[in-house]
Amino acid sequence: MAAMAPVPARAQDPRAVVEVAVLNYLLRLEYLQQALYRRALTRFSAGDFTPYGASTWGTLLMFEEQETTHVATLRDFVERLGAPVQPDCGDRFPRFRDPAAFLETALVVENAVVSAYLGVTPMLRLPQVQTAVTSIATVEARHSAFVGFLNGVAPAPAAADTPRARAEVAQLLAPYFRSCGEAS
Repeated sequence: MAAMAPVPARAQDPRAVVEVAVLNYLLRLEYLQQALYRRALTRFSAGDFTPYGASTWGTLLMFEEQETTHVATLRDFVERLGAPVQPDCGDRFPRFRDPAAFLETALVVENAVVSAYLGVTPMLRLPQVQTAVTSIATVEARHSAFVGFLNGVAPAPAAADTPRARAEVAQLLAPYFRSCGEAS
């Protein structure tokens, strides 16, 4: 993860208002990804992923650890800006019937998250936040490429990715989000 220098702005600083909103938005996406990998890793075993290659299980374990690090990093930045942290409201992922069903869902989620990072990065003004967010975005793009490959999709199907607005990402991921007031 990128080195984290002190963040000079505080929640009252106009620069920080947008940063906090973006960080909390991305944090919600990271909670979702963390839940996705945790659900699959508790549902399946290494043997279930053998048809996808010997290293697939270890890679998925690494992805879950990286999502956990992303959550911690984003939470830390929001806290250091002196703002409330977006809570983890849970998810609505199904009990995946097989690894293929998990991988199909993972591809939708990973692609949406990559486009979300692209969509919000231009809004960031604090250099430390820009560095952290773009560092996470490149890792998310690698996750997306790997999951795409496992789904039989070209890892880089276009020369450039398309940024998506928050509303588009919310629509793509709506089936998987649980609202904070919703019962589990």
